Order: sequence, then C-alpha cells, then structure tokens
Amino acid sequence: MKAIIIDDEKRARHLLSNLIKEHCPSISEIYEASDLKAGVDLIKTELPDVVFLDIEMPNQSGLDILEYFPNQI
Repeated sequence: MKAIIIDDEKRARHLLSNLIKEHCPSISEIYEASDLKAGVDLIKTELPDVVFLDIEMPNQSGLDILEYFPNQI
C-alpha cells in the first residue's frame, strides 16, 4: 500500500510517518508533501491507497483538495 502525508509542518509529517511505519506494516511506501499543490501532484503520480491531510495550512485549506478531484472523492 501507498500513503501520502500532506502537512505544512515538517515535524508533523515526520511523526506521522514514523507512526505509520511502526503500526501499519501493510503501508510500504510513504510520500510527503509540504503544501497542497505538491500533494495533488503526488496523488496524481503515485495513486496512493490513503492520504493523510492537514486541514489547516497557510493560505489554503486541506479541503481545497476537493477542487482537484471533484468526481473522485
């Protein structure tokens, strides 16, 4: 399985990545993005099974991701 973490805080991405590695052995690939645009690009190229998304980020809401995938979520 693949996972993507989208969060503007590096420490939060690192902590969540470590938790996933420790508690979710079925997730073998973890990708990280520090903003929504980079996260959307990763989603389009990597086709993850799960996305962990920060809702409150500077200049954007994590919910804005719905605009990029209107018929897929």
